Amino acid sequence: MSNWSQSTNATLLVDGEKLQSFTTGTNNEGYLLTQIDLHFVLNASVDKFIVDLWTNVGTRPGSRLATLTTSSVALNEATEFTPKNPVALTPSSQYFVRIAVTNPEEFLILKATKSDNEDRLNQPTGWEIDDGSIKIPKLGSTNWLDEPNVLKMRVIGQRLGSNEVREEEP
Repeated sequence: MSNWSQSTNATLLVDGEKLQSFTTGTNNEGYLLTQIDLHFVLNASVDKFIVDLWTNVGTRPGSRLATLTTSSVALNEATEFTPKNPVALTPSSQYFVRIAVTNPEEFLILKATKSDNEDRLNQPTGWEIDDGSIKIPKLGSTNWLDEPNVLKMRVIGQRLGSNEVREEEP
């Protein structure tokens, strides 16, 4: 699932934490998350930030499920982040992708969209990148703020319970 084809008419500044939620599809057996792709506008060293996956409790992050890593940041194209091991996701559930800087002097800029649409081509039933995002504007703060723009991202994995195991955009 992705929103890559939606117009890039916004950027997201990350100088604390930024979280984008998504909802999984309706496959009864669930899914395995294998990769999340993000679009960076400004070059960033991989030791200056963290990307991880969290459960969603209400409208805030619950528990961290996995840290996602990459070897380097690609500008203006997909940067692939992968967990050490695929992460099991339950059907029809919300999760957060969190991007956080590790130093208060650092910041990131990622591509975003004002559109709340997803790319519909080959998208399985029920998957959605949720409207808007949330942020903690500075490291050390505890104030969650709503962000109207949606992080541009692609979620890749596989359905569980099928005879055929294949990579797909779930």
